[in-house]
Amino acid sequence: MTCTAFKDGVAAYVLDLLEPAERQAFEAHLEEAIVHQGCREALAEAYETTALLGAALPRLEPGVHVWQAIEREIGASPARRPSASRPPAVPAPPRRARLREGVAWGLATAASVAAFVLGMEYRMSQRDVAGLERSLELASAADRDKQICLRELATARVSLREKAAALSLLEAPGTQLVQLAAQGDEPYRASALLNPGEKSGMVLTTALKPLQGKDFQLWLIRGDEKISAGILRTDPSGATLARISEQVLAGGRPDAFAVTIEPPGGMPQPTGPIILLGKVPA
Repeated sequence: MTCTAFKDGVAAYVLDLLEPAERQAFEAHLEEAIVHQGCREALAEAYETTALLGAALPRLEPGVHVWQAIEREIGASPARRPSASRPPAVPAPPRRARLREGVAWGLATAASVAAFVLGMEYRMSQRDVAGLERSLELASAADRDKQICLRELATARVSLREKAAALSLLEAPGTQLVQLAAQGDEPYRASALLNPGEKSGMVLTTALKPLQGKDFQLWLIRGDEKISAGILRTDPSGATLARISEQVLAGGRPDAFAVTIEPPGGMPQPTGPIILLGKVPA
């Protein structure tokens, strides 16, 4: 059984409408040591929807003839039942009345199943809409970051060759754009371009004016590791466009980029304050 088939039939499973073999297949699928695609979540939602549905349905008392039919089926006699719980003898309703009640019970069951399915679809639709809204939000943020990077690239005083390389990387499939946010009072800003598949990356900044006797050092953060990616050499305007070496990126996708202020020439590990930090999207 596939995860898609499981989720398609989870309503029937929870409502106990499956044959024994089908139930066994459903339960065996849950026990499979695979990466399930939302099966347990769908089952939990189904049980929750069932509980909500049960609470919403009005209480329905069966007629006296139902109890009498049960007595006849199990061979019970009035003497074997406590008198306090014995209902008064009432003649069984005519066949047509029993038929109408049977139809009514069938319709009620069908309505319950329909309400359950509609409830499940509504909850899943809510989840899908939330996911789409989140994707749209991320896409809008990515487009906004891209426009910021393009504006900074246009104003940066760097060579045409460097700008062409940055534009090519920005448009390449799989490239991620990371905005590094200032971590202090100074209005520092920078953008990092990262393409893990190509093991290629660049950092662009237009607001890192040189400091006397200090250097700006770029770091890749991967887990607990802080890997130096070199010194950011800026011009008097504060602009720089620096490539990240393939060797530095060979260890895998970083979790974040950071820039610190260090002694001239940089340090093996960060010692100065972090002035810029940006998390790489997963």
